[in-house]
Amino acid sequence: MWSPRRRKTEDDSSADGKAFNSLFGEILDWMLAPLLFLWPISIIVTHNVANSIANQPYDQALAVNVRAIARLVKLESNQARVNFPAPARLILRADEDDTVYYQVLGFKGELLAGDKDIPPVSVPDSVEPDLVMFRDEQIAGEDVRVAYQFLQPAEGASPKRLVVLQVAETRNKRSTLASRVVTGVLLPQFAIIPIAVILVWLGLSRGIAPLNQLQSLIRRRRPSDLSPISVGGVPEEVRPLIIAFNDMMARLEENLQAQQRFIADAAHQMRTPLTGLRMQTDLALMETDPAQVHRS
Repeated sequence: MWSPRRRKTEDDSSADGKAFNSLFGEILDWMLAPLLFLWPISIIVTHNVANSIANQPYDQALAVNVRAIARLVKLESNQARVNFPAPARLILRADEDDTVYYQVLGFKGELLAGDKDIPPVSVPDSVEPDLVMFRDEQIAGEDVRVAYQFLQPAEGASPKRLVVLQVAETRNKRSTLASRVVTGVLLPQFAIIPIAVILVWLGLSRGIAPLNQLQSLIRRRRPSDLSPISVGGVPEEVRPLIIAFNDMMARLEENLQAQQRFIADAAHQMRTPLTGLRMQTDLALMETDPAQVHRS
């Protein structure tokens, strides 16, 4: 009788060298293993998406600061000047969570205003007016987000005659917002995964119930009952197994009937000589002459 799990015998181990595993456990492993494999991947993807989400609002704020500084730059044919009053600088740096850097470079790359710590940026072949670009850098070993813009003194001027505006900000607020997004997404997963495991367990238990019913039906049968098992209402996956089992029972019944016919034929063939032997024995017992008895 088939069982979902049984011990490996000596013959089994010599046949294939593998132990028989639980069908229930095998299906459960194949369903949960991909889930546990995809979960770390989802964490990485969620973290990247959270960083992208966190960058958007703060990038817009950096772009506003760059454009505000651009309005304070006066471009002339030979030089650029910056009128950046102290109150405006204080407002720009008034951030409790992050450190803000700004920089204005003249036509020759000289520092007109701000901090010299911001790494330089390569000059592109063509410049789009009012376009603010972004990149990631490091200042004093700390990750920063940099927004920068190029200003030209006049249309059609040489690309080398550019004023570079840069505003950099550390990533503390961005990291905090990204962590909140990741936490908000992952915390429900900690509750969903155990619930999913329980639902999968219940679903598999219900799915293999026909196998348990088949096992009980075969266990309740008498040893002499070789009649076929009905396939009505049986799941499609179990039906070939029952058909094969019924076919085996039919062959077994044919073999048993052949054995019974052989035994009946052998008994009939042996009955005639035994009857003659018994008759001769009875006649010998009726003799009174010892010589005749000996001859008989």
